[in-house]
Amino acid sequence: MSFGKEDVDRMVELIQDYKDNLTYPSDTNLQECMKRVISMCQSELFNALLDIHEYHKDVLLNSAAPALLNNTPHINNNSSVASERPHPGLNLSAAPPEQPTFRPEVSTLPKAPPADDTVTETILLEKGRNGLGFSISGGYDTPHYPNDNKIYITKIIPNSVSDMDGRLKVNDCLLKVMDKDLENVSHDEAVDILKNSPPRVLLTIERKQQTEKLVPRVIEVSLNKGEKGLGISIAGGKGNQHIPDSDGIYITKIISGGAADKDGTLQVGDRILLVNNVNIEEVTHDDAVEALKGAGDNVILVIAQNMPEVYPESAVVSPQLTHPSREARRVTLEKGPEGLGFNIVGGEYSEGIYVSFVLPGGVADVSGSLKMGDQILQVNDEDMTDATHETAANKLKASGSQVDLMVKYNPEGFARFEKQLGTIQNDSASSPASIGSGTLKTNMKKSLYVRALFDYDKSKDPDLPGPGLSFRHGDILHVINASDDEWWQARRVTADGTEEGRGVIPSKKRVEKKERSRNRSVKFSSSSEEAMMMGSTSESSTDAVYTYEPVVQTWIKYMRPVIILGPLKDRVNDDLMAEFPDKFGSCVPHTTREKREHEVHGRDYFFVSSRAEMERDIQNHLFIEAGQFNDNLYGTSIASVRDVSDLGKMCILDVSGYAIKRLRQAQLFPIVIFLRPTSPEAISCRNSRMSEEQAKKNYERAMRLEHEFKHYFTACVSIEPGRPYDNIYGEMKEIIKLHSQPACWITSKDKI
Repeated sequence: MSFGKEDVDRMVELIQDYKDNLTYPSDTNLQECMKRVISMCQSELFNALLDIHEYHKDVLLNSAAPALLNNTPHINNNSSVASERPHPGLNLSAAPPEQPTFRPEVSTLPKAPPADDTVTETILLEKGRNGLGFSISGGYDTPHYPNDNKIYITKIIPNSVSDMDGRLKVNDCLLKVMDKDLENVSHDEAVDILKNSPPRVLLTIERKQQTEKLVPRVIEVSLNKGEKGLGISIAGGKGNQHIPDSDGIYITKIISGGAADKDGTLQVGDRILLVNNVNIEEVTHDDAVEALKGAGDNVILVIAQNMPEVYPESAVVSPQLTHPSREARRVTLEKGPEGLGFNIVGGEYSEGIYVSFVLPGGVADVSGSLKMGDQILQVNDEDMTDATHETAANKLKASGSQVDLMVKYNPEGFARFEKQLGTIQNDSASSPASIGSGTLKTNMKKSLYVRALFDYDKSKDPDLPGPGLSFRHGDILHVINASDDEWWQARRVTADGTEEGRGVIPSKKRVEKKERSRNRSVKFSSSSEEAMMMGSTSESSTDAVYTYEPVVQTWIKYMRPVIILGPLKDRVNDDLMAEFPDKFGSCVPHTTREKREHEVHGRDYFFVSSRAEMERDIQNHLFIEAGQFNDNLYGTSIASVRDVSDLGKMCILDVSGYAIKRLRQAQLFPIVIFLRPTSPEAISCRNSRMSEEQAKKNYERAMRLEHEFKHYFTACVSIEPGRPYDNIYGEMKEIIKLHSQPACWITSKDKI
């Protein structure tokens, strides 16, 4: 299995994250080992070995031939064939031809267009979860083309930001990232510039102008391996598509001085169909590499190559960059229920007024006439080039049912504004507005990931300005635009890390404002039962409103403890332990009371001989929870929770909500599930002996519990009258299974 520098960088990053989470003295040796591994991976020697490995892979050095693939050769007989020498009958199941090697005349080969026969464009993209979504090659240290130091895009990742935007293409040349010039940098420098670019990135690209229509042809090329082998790099294959919706094997690089470079027939972008009559159209990348390595000294390739078909001047195909025109253009919009459906920023620092966000499904989006990065020059023939933000917002709001705009695509100006805005320490200096939904003042915010701390049903929100996105408490959301005070744009992150859905959600500020207005008279206070924990006080204000929690994904090395809160928790805990004794366990508590005759230290309790010792450990935060009963201390230690995890089991904890914070501080992020009753009847219907008053008290206790600790809940499960217990229990098991994976979303240091 092959690997490269990007794989090693990712490995070092994961090891560093793992090392940073080692906090116990016993982890010192492991930390030192990891430090040495990281140092080795970053050493000059190791990187030199990587270069040798990649060079070996690039030139496909000859090695002992493995068993070749037994695929039945096949090719589409409708493929266009070059007139100079069509492949005879394309009967590819026969033995390699004994005729002299076919070499097309030089005049039949496509010539690269001159350097000035190109188009240049700037493209504004907003990074997604996986960055910009393309791969690059080139640089002065590893040229993509012989004697060419430029950086080229070699792959567009399916469903990525670049793929969905549609403007970048394979073989586009990257000239600039923001104001950083890429025309004479190393490959690693280019990667660093892209990695360190802001959330919204302005790319300057160059594309060779296509003045001839390309038509595919199939040709045969015979190469003799020399000291440098075939001298090509390939990409693609099953499970590693180089071009979306194609499992083909494509040439991505011609190595200077190699057989392919000397022959001159093969080009970057050619698709390899056969290697010595072995079909590699639908194989993995590794299988294709092995087929090429094992092909012997004389290699016959059948390739599909795009050749120019000359057309009259009137039929020349122009380059399709799919970018908005740079010329000023007039746009007319009819206001809908949600207004015009776009946000603006600017009006400060003499930078103009820009479209910063187009609401999905809104008027502007449906019309297709506005794009992020458009500069608004006029509103109903009134000049906006020097307008303040407030003037522009008021003009748009007062424009009546129809508004005529004069706009032009100016992504460079928009990027300059964002860059200047980022240097301002006083965030209140900027004020984007959402047109059509009231005056909104906010700051530009980068995209971020959040955990929802409440349920949201888009069908029940009459104020929703466009297509919404419903979610439940505990869902992970990727907020891709938070530039509006009232409404954000987001996608839901699934359990496997992919993203689904796209819509508008209420902002943090909007939820807080509505919730405080609704609950202004509602006050909750802690019960004496919940305050029994030693040294603890309520950590949430009675006026606190929990909306979204910023999170970051990390990998954990332990089995996460499980805390279930609310009615039915005892029954659920018992059922989990009984049904899955190999997956769940309970930790041994500590106590200062005397050991009884039948009890065993370490099995029933850890018996602490000194009360002062246990009190000291409590003060040193070695316990997640502790209390006093009959003058004896009882408590659950962090170490005992880790002991259960070390056995490969998830520790079920019967603790109060206060213990959750202490577990988090100890880097033990629990799965916390709240069983939420919808009414007192939802509790009393499950216990015929419970009085109406008792059910009411239990319900109020559950509501206090939710109010104080909902920001710690991983998920909530509803207890409704008539809902079968088996249904509730089944949902609990699914939630635990979903969140017991190594990848875990934890609270980040980002601020919303």
